Amino acid sequence: DWGHSLQLVCDLLLNGGRLFPNETKERPRLYVSNPDFDYRARPPLNRMTTGAWLECLRALMAHYGSVLEPVLLGKPYAPIYDMAKAVLS
Repeated sequence: DWGHSLQLVCDLLLNGGRLFPNETKERPRLYVSNPDFDYRARPPLNRMTTGAWLECLRALMAHYGSVLEPVLLGKPYAPIYDMAKAVLS
């Protein structure tokens, strides 16, 4: 159920990483792996993935007047290649 996870992540991002907004803190970073929107599977319809969830979260954050700037991980994003280079060095 995406509803519960979207609510929880919105609460954390909009309240400085706190579930209850009694302290002001810096917004936590959101890391997202496999940000593809969908993929083809055995059924004739595409299956939604983390990227679809991320687009829902972007829309919710925009509704509340906030811009979502996630750190995207996985191919073809730089952090995964940077980590691989560091491990191989």
